[in-house]
Amino acid sequence: MKVKNLINANNNIDFSKKNITFKKSSPSEGFSNKEKISGTIKEKSLAIIGGYSVFYSLTKLLKLFINKPFAKYFFKPSQYFTDQEKNYALVQKMLLENNILPKTNANPKGLRIIYLTEKIFNKIISQKTEPKPTIKKIIIDIIGKITLSPTKTVRERLTKIKEGKNANFLSKANLIFMPEKKLGHAVFHEIGHAVNYKFFGKKVFLLNQLGSLILYPLTLGISLFNNERKNGKKDKKKSALNFTKKHALEIVLLSQLPLLFEEGLASKRAIHFLKNKTSPQELKFAKKSLGLAFLHYLINAVIIAGNVKIAGVTSNIISNKVKQHQSVTTQLG
Repeated sequence: MKVKNLINANNNIDFSKKNITFKKSSPSEGFSNKEKISGTIKEKSLAIIGGYSVFYSLTKLLKLFINKPFAKYFFKPSQYFTDQEKNYALVQKMLLENNILPKTNANPKGLRIIYLTEKIFNKIISQKTEPKPTIKKIIIDIIGKITLSPTKTVRERLTKIKEGKNANFLSKANLIFMPEKKLGHAVFHEIGHAVNYKFFGKKVFLLNQLGSLILYPLTLGISLFNNERKNGKKDKKKSALNFTKKHALEIVLLSQLPLLFEEGLASKRAIHFLKNKTSPQELKFAKKSLGLAFLHYLINAVIIAGNVKIAGVTSNIISNKVKQHQSVTTQLG
């Protein structure tokens, strides 16, 4: 058999030894350094764009088919918890039962409750000026836009509260904003947050921020950018990136646990307090509404984790396809 018959498009001959051996050509052989860099940039860009496009589309569908229907249910007017005098009395009772003292000169660290009247609402909005953009705020805004979870403006949040559609506990200020009228079951959930804050301090809230602002977006970024498998020598840095991408689903779910714990416990405290203090119909409504609210958080966490995983897999597929195309182009060249 002649030597030339042993040569094919996929192999090079190494004459350094007596016996003829064959080496597989790498996809980058045959390209100049400039072409290699250009090919890598193209591969990475297409993989990241394709993966993120999938993540963006799936997250938009989540908001459209899950978040919006849930919001319509939660914020629609209810026939329950309409006795405002009774609700105001229940608020005070829940605070006393949990030994949560109001903010006073003698107790400056106490809980502050602001009932959002039209006058107070207008005063806050008129005095509210845009704060100077800090590095932290800029980073949070960027992360919010990338993960499609932008921070709501002060006006948006206060408007919902004023209309009786929500209430809001601010851990930094140990403050609850409550509606002046339509004081519904949501306020007891927010008092539940205040009770959590009393027992755990800022720990749970900090863990929540660590998960939503660092662990979740970091895992998404690694899933999109890291498209190469560890090869040859052990590379601890590469191994960590591969581990993160491989277990993206579990890591993102883990990042959502502090939020699920905080929301679930706040609702549990509210329901526990309302037992034997409201009518059976009101208690049933509160259990159903707060239970669905927690289910909403849980579904969101699972779907978000799935979206990150699917985005990473898509990024890998596109990366491999581009590499294959470059390999074929090299061989033909």
